Amino acid sequence: MLKGNIIFFLFISYIAHSQYIEKVVYDKENNLPVVFASIYTDTNKGAITNQEGIFKLNITNLKRSDSIYIASLGYQEQSITVETAQKTDTIFLNVQQEMLDEVVVSNDNLSAKQIIEKLKENLESNHTINTSKLKIFSRRKETYRPEKTSIELDRSSFMTKSKRKQFNQKVEDYFTRIQGKNSSSFRDELYNAYYLKDSVGIDRIKSTLLINEEEDTSMEKIQNDVFKELFDVLDTKTSFKVRTGIIPLQDSLSTKDFITDEKDDEKKDTLKNRFYTYSYASIIGKSQDLAGLHFFENSKKYEFTLENTSFFNGEIVYVISFKPLKGSAKYSGIAYVNAEDFGLLKLDYELLDGEKEAGINLKFLLGFKFRVDNTKFQYLFRKNEEGKYYPYIYKSSAYNYIYFSRSFVFKENNDNRDERIKFKLSLLVESNSLSEEEYVVLDTSEINPDKEFGFSVEDYIFLEKIDRYDPLIWEEYDVIQATKEIKEYK
Repeated sequence: MLKGNIIFFLFISYIAHSQYIEKVVYDKENNLPVVFASIYTDTNKGAITNQEGIFKLNITNLKRSDSIYIASLGYQEQSITVETAQKTDTIFLNVQQEMLDEVVVSNDNLSAKQIIEKLKENLESNHTINTSKLKIFSRRKETYRPEKTSIELDRSSFMTKSKRKQFNQKVEDYFTRIQGKNSSSFRDELYNAYYLKDSVGIDRIKSTLLINEEEDTSMEKIQNDVFKELFDVLDTKTSFKVRTGIIPLQDSLSTKDFITDEKDDEKKDTLKNRFYTYSYASIIGKSQDLAGLHFFENSKKYEFTLENTSFFNGEIVYVISFKPLKGSAKYSGIAYVNAEDFGLLKLDYELLDGEKEAGINLKFLLGFKFRVDNTKFQYLFRKNEEGKYYPYIYKSSAYNYIYFSRSFVFKENNDNRDERIKFKLSLLVESNSLSEEEYVVLDTSEINPDKEFGFSVEDYIFLEKIDRYDPLIWEEYDVIQATKEIKEYK
């Protein structure tokens, strides 16, 4: 009996030291989830709601009478006690009523265009942060859908007719299985980013890839699967040099490259820590070029409208929509501007139908074509201790079309030229994909740019691949909650 009491006591002690609540936040008016709402307490513990309005908050050491605050731009801030939160599953936020008359009087009847100009004038002073350390959690979802696939293997003398037939049949069956079917993967990553203006140091903490590799239809996976079928039919232990056009891909590709051993650490994907010298290495880099966004840089080509005003954290906010005024304008969206200092609090914008974000057509020259369109972007900003705005949330989505038609030349690594196997394989893949990513800054602090940061660019972590959601993997970290799609992933 004593042993049972000890086990029970230890269990209760564990619960007491690692208590969490998981709740969902909804818009009371339309009963929709409130995405990226900020959750915080008097002890500075915090969380952020995910795409379904769900958050998980560590309430360890909080008293039942302590308050939990829920805030989101455009809504009245809500506060509830820990005790109340434990008894309810859903928290509702009320939409903030408009305050247009008061704001117009206090700011001399500024027009929407004038507000945008003041925003641009103050971007550098408001949004240029000093060197900082940021703890960032990122989630990226990739969805692939191959629409057209074909392959051609030249009639080399090294392969018998029956083997060539066997290979063609295997690949045809594989293409039939994957064509027109979606596959998806989720990559979560937690890291410290050291923002040094001219570079960003990435110190990775943990990274997971949720993927069903059997069903994966990414361009790389299709190519590897075709090569694997080829080597299965070749039934040889020798290796090959592989190139496409004048570009070498592999110096020693062989059957063993398609055999995985989970116990072999050298075959696991590694993610190295490093300093990135290009400007888009993090959401900080993305936010430092706000003035270069098309609708700010070419504001004369857009129509700006002051829709209404709202309160957020006790501050009055202008809500300004924008849409194309001239033919070369290609975005529409909404900007939320602080009425006091004209800092940007939130920015939502998307590409117009029929426009493209990026693209290149070398279909007939190099057998390659891609197009990026239907893009959507969102920034949410908050002030740091120095009063500078930094993007604590960045979210984007983009559709991608890719056409890939290339010939691969295989040359056996054999010193005897007369016996050396050489052949060509032509692969065509036409695919659509959707890329969705979100970055959330969990913590930030100013740093000395001359200080050593405690990690080496040679250090690395292993990418942990999983094929099922495991709630224990991120249990000890305060990150964005997994969505229903992730939890039910197969």
